[in-house]
Amino acid sequence: MSEQGDYCLICSVWVEQYVPIYCCGGGFDCGCMGQPTNPCVCSEECGEALFDINGSYEDRRIRYGIPDRSER
Repeated sequence: MSEQGDYCLICSVWVEQYVPIYCCGGGFDCGCMGQPTNPCVCSEECGEALFDINGSYEDRRIRYGIPDRSER
């Protein structure tokens, strides 16, 4: 059984329907370093901010005008 649900990497809202997909077992011989191939984002807007490679996730959230929806 796979784990399901995680927090959006940009705005921190819980994404219940998120199921991580992995390309390998997480060894150091793979470039993914054990990270999912489908990062957890809650919307297209957060997805665009995630793939803007400049700055931290928090910087990107602010730059894109996305509110902090933290439930933690």
